[in-house]
Amino acid sequence: MSSAVVGYVNSAAAATGMIGNFVIGRISDRYRTVKWVTVLTLVMTGIMFILFPLTSNVIVFGLSLAVLWWPIACLFRSPGSSLVENWIVRSSYSEHFNYGVVRAGGSLGSFLSSVLASGLVTALCAYLAQVEAVAATYYIGGGLLVLSALYALTVPEVKPNESSRQKKPDIRLSRLFKNYYFMALLLFYFALNVFINPPYVFLPYIMDESGIDTGLLGIIIGWEALLELPMLFLLVVLRKRFKLHVLLITGGVLFALTTFGQGISTNLPMLLICGVLFGFANSLSFSCGFNFIYCIAPEEIRATAHTMYTIAGAVGITVGNLFAGILVDWLGARAFYRLFALLTLLVCLLYALSFSVGRRVLHQQLQDTA
Repeated sequence: MSSAVVGYVNSAAAATGMIGNFVIGRISDRYRTVKWVTVLTLVMTGIMFILFPLTSNVIVFGLSLAVLWWPIACLFRSPGSSLVENWIVRSSYSEHFNYGVVRAGGSLGSFLSSVLASGLVTALCAYLAQVEAVAATYYIGGGLLVLSALYALTVPEVKPNESSRQKKPDIRLSRLFKNYYFMALLLFYFALNVFINPPYVFLPYIMDESGIDTGLLGIIIGWEALLELPMLFLLVVLRKRFKLHVLLITGGVLFALTTFGQGISTNLPMLLICGVLFGFANSLSFSCGFNFIYCIAPEEIRATAHTMYTIAGAVGITVGNLFAGILVDWLGARAFYRLFALLTLLVCLLYALSFSVGRRVLHQQLQDTA
């Protein structure tokens, strides 16, 4: 497929993920359960993953069914991720455990799965065609998602506060739209994802241009996930010294440095060095973003707030990938990376200024817990 088609498919997947996030987040708040909705999305995602490789040779309207199937799979894949994050954040506050340490389990799992998947593909390529070797990772991954869903049944549900247990929850979206700091966060996350996701998607282009085997992509992704761990373990210490939005902006700046570094990389060690920055940036972005929302969103609509945050990112991914493939073809991969690094820095600067506008112009006070 051309780079433009890759961009279009990723845009469509982000768009369907956005729809799934909104609908499933509202269902979670309506029925006041994170656990059961999470289990459902994990099972559905696992089934979609198992069936995904089987769609590649099926032609529909002149296109491989895989082009249509992946966006459908992301109806469940995207909200599943945000619901798990929501579950961890809520539980850490109600059960008084360290969010960063628990969430580090996700990063460690991502590291292990990426490295093992890359090793599996390499090993199977000795006996199978490459596409069949890659397909095996989807069969195994889908099965493990279903097992994760079964295990999730043993994990306690997040208990609502006694004060809100009896009354009908106020889940009006207007409560979020009137929250200045929440809306500023959504705009920031949207704009950030416009510019940080395409460099992630098109990293194989940099690898190929540098003469690096693209089969090693799993190693790079796993390395980046492993480097999320230090920041997650230090999250409590960092929160005592810095405000959550300062850590969020720092993560954005690190994303910009990552993109610039990847654009000038010519070998695997350079990409792995950039992976250090990406790991730090990603851990700050998702951990501080979800915790920031927990602090500023009303309790009754926190699942909706968390999924709206994910939706904002999905919209940004959709917009970014819609034009990224064309820009890569037009500018070349390395110039594209330099441009997106600069634009990421600009987004961080504007978000930092939004807090001065909120305090000094609009006279909006930020909660102490944030």
